[in-house]
Amino acid sequence: PAPVPPPAAGFDWPGTAVPSPAASTTPAAAAVLDWPAPSRPATTRPAAAAPTTATTRPVAPVVVQPGDTLWGIAAGQLGPAAGERAVAQTWPAWWAANREAIGPDPDLITPGLRLEPPDPTTTS
Repeated sequence: PAPVPPPAAGFDWPGTAVPSPAASTTPAAAAVLDWPAPSRPATTRPAAAAPTTATTRPVAPVVVQPGDTLWGIAAGQLGPAAGERAVAQTWPAWWAANREAIGPDPDLITPGLRLEPPDPTTTS
């Protein structure tokens, strides 16, 4: 982004100092602006490889709540450290383990449905 010019002389913004035309043009006498500098995009590191094996913590049956999805259920069971790759590998196992109850469309799970956890060996 282009730098923002200082306000015109005589305009009093809080936290600004605008030198008069008679003032020196040294950097110390230049306008001082009191707002945050433009944000820069954060440098991102490549994400660590997501675990590809099922979690070792015990998984209990889940009762579907309004708004739940198999993706969300899998992510919740894997925990906050699980990446998208691990969730993408796990939610189909939830569907496979409960396909008879869910039916042919994994996007249509109904509130109150009890889902059994998949066999951990099927989510790798």
